[in-house]
Amino acid sequence: MKRNFKWLIIIVLIGIGSAAALPIQADDKAAQAYKKAYNLILDQEWQQAEALMSEIIETYPQSQWVDDSRFWKCYADEKTGDSPERAFECYQKFIQTHPKSKWVDDAKSSMIRLGEQLAKMGKPEYASLVESMKEQENQELVIQAIYALQGRNDDRAYEIISNLYRKSDDPELRKKIVFLLGTFNSEKAGEKLVEIAKEDDDPQVRAQALLKLGLNDHAKEMVGLFKTIIQKDPERQVRKNAMMALTQIDDPKATEALVDIARNSSDNELRVRALRALSWQVKHDNAREIAGLLKAFAFDDPNKEVQENAIYAISQLESQEGFPGLVELAQKHPDPDIREKAVFWISQRPEAVEAIDVLKSFALNDTIAGVQEKALFALSQVESEETLPVILQVIEKSDNPNVREKAVFWLGQVKTERDVSPVLRKLVMKDNSPAVQEKALFALSQLEESKGLPVIVDVAKSHQNAELREKAVFWISQTKSETDKETIELLKSFVLDAEHPAIQEKALFGLMNLPDGKGVPALIEITKTHPAFNIRKKALFWLGQSEDERALKAVEDILYQSQETN
Repeated sequence: MKRNFKWLIIIVLIGIGSAAALPIQADDKAAQAYKKAYNLILDQEWQQAEALMSEIIETYPQSQWVDDSRFWKCYADEKTGDSPERAFECYQKFIQTHPKSKWVDDAKSSMIRLGEQLAKMGKPEYASLVESMKEQENQELVIQAIYALQGRNDDRAYEIISNLYRKSDDPELRKKIVFLLGTFNSEKAGEKLVEIAKEDDDPQVRAQALLKLGLNDHAKEMVGLFKTIIQKDPERQVRKNAMMALTQIDDPKATEALVDIARNSSDNELRVRALRALSWQVKHDNAREIAGLLKAFAFDDPNKEVQENAIYAISQLESQEGFPGLVELAQKHPDPDIREKAVFWISQRPEAVEAIDVLKSFALNDTIAGVQEKALFALSQVESEETLPVILQVIEKSDNPNVREKAVFWLGQVKTERDVSPVLRKLVMKDNSPAVQEKALFALSQLEESKGLPVIVDVAKSHQNAELREKAVFWISQTKSETDKETIELLKSFVLDAEHPAIQEKALFGLMNLPDGKGVPALIEITKTHPAFNIRKKALFWLGQSEDERALKAVEDILYQSQETN
């Protein structure tokens, strides 16, 4: 009898697709134990099987066989018949613990069977659980059936899912149907999506339909629909998705709708989206018109966010039509913040080299510091020999220390064949502003071919400002010298500067941060020979932060020497 059951269970499990081959390896103890327990299941030795499955779960909690063992433990518990409630709870816990297991569907079926049995035994609370599970199963089958239709772009498949939509009260299911309808390249599917976008009770379903309509081949014919929904639908997400759909349409009617929304919508977020989308709609014959329209929004709109996004939209125009508008905004807009943004976007345009005279004027003469600073940035982005003299003029003549500070910073970023290190040397050594001195030091560290390194070394050795000397020591470790040996010897010399402990620490940090562990031998030497205990201790700390084997060996040697001394 047991043998018949054994073959029956194998046939049933194969039939429902849940039986798995057992790729047992000889040295896999968990697999061997599972094989033994599984054979007990096949032989209907329920109590022994349950005990052995429990042992596997406890002994091998990380094994690939844990979920299998939990399922068969529940199965064996059910078959003993001692407590249907316990078996039901066992399956329930199994599903919660292993929701992705291949045995989940089998566990659900067992729970339904046990729940029906318990309900008949006078426990009605299980009846509602069973109904809920049956409904869930049915829903999963429906969803699977929907996905099975995916790719079948024919009338029969369309009719099936269209009928299912009409009958469904579940918004989540309708959203999945909408997704599938979006894959149908047919006029009828488009009409159905339009109907859903207009009439579905659930805003998320309507929003999903609008996204799919935006990708439909017939989307050009739906501009009026999208515009109406944007203007009238009470749900924000629906309006946003309608706007998204509208922005995907390359057609004059779509451009007209976007202009109308930008002008007349009461929703500023949608107005901003419309303006940004207009920059994508530019064609040769309407480029000047759209550029002028965007400029008008940037000048005249009462909402500052709309103004700023109009400037951004101008900067994104592929044609050159918008560039004069950016220059005019930078020159004439009454709001300094808007002028700053216009200057910034000038720097991002390929035509910026044509506006050097305008940028020079902003940098040298503008009364708004923010505009001057943005103009300096813009000049630093333009590859022109005219840029450097302007920045030098600002450094020499400006009364605003913040503007001078920014000018010094950008001096280190300008692409020029001229060696600017003498100018930066003068600034870092003699300027009255500590902030300008610091920016000059940073600019020196950014110069190509280590042109600034000799000045940085002089600062580290002799500058009157100790804080600036500290920073110079740091930048030495970050600036490539002609030889690594030169940098290492410099940093070692600063470690010996006992009058300035902060400089010593920066030098140690610099040695630690040299690439490829090049500073490790120097740190090892310092831990062994430096006369000051606190410096040896700090050098040892930095060795402990290194992953270099030499550093680890040095730390290990110090430990052994310490033990021998004790």
